[in-house]
Amino acid sequence: MNGSTRDSFKEMTNMPATELKTLDKAYAFIMRRIVDTGVAPHYTELASELGVMVEEGRKVLNDLIGPGKMAGYWLVPGTDLVGSFAPFNNVPTHYRISVEGQSKWWGQWAFESLAVCWLFPGKTVKIDTVCLDCNEPIVLEVRDGKILSSSPDEGIVGISVFGFGFMGGGDIAGRNWVNMNFFRSEEHLNNWPGYDKSSETAVVQPLSD
Repeated sequence: MNGSTRDSFKEMTNMPATELKTLDKAYAFIMRRIVDTGVAPHYTELASELGVMVEEGRKVLNDLIGPGKMAGYWLVPGTDLVGSFAPFNNVPTHYRISVEGQSKWWGQWAFESLAVCWLFPGKTVKIDTVCLDCNEPIVLEVRDGKILSSSPDEGIVGISVFGFGFMGGGDIAGRNWVNMNFFRSEEHLNNWPGYDKSSETAVVQPLSD
């Protein structure tokens, strides 16, 4: 958990520093496990890592990413299982991530998938996705924040349709994330039922920028 995230989390929850240290450890453990294996740990594994009882591990997980906690992080609705942990998704999405040819990760959404490269410094990260209009492939390769190649090689646009509910977790947060996608061209974006040109919350970003 970086400094700004930690400070905002502390402000929201008013938790004492000792508990924030535990949350820091939990965050680092979950992120490290996803980077290493492609799968988030169960709260029993978190309990073992923190040296606490199982129920305490479950509570720590909920304190970290339960409903109303952090934008971009949530549990599968109705469970104590990690659903999403930015920039990764623990549930398969249409953003398959490969690193140096090894495929075992899923990106949370379009632009977060690009951010995965910062967790693999010096390595080539490949993003395999599809256009939600025509279902044709979109492939991107990035390294250290730089796009190395794309297919198609020009015209790709990304859209972010922002809305309320990012802090709600679960299904509410998920519905916001699925409105952030890549399209093979602006024409394809215009065909997408999820895009309302009149919406003041929709931001269209050409990938070339």
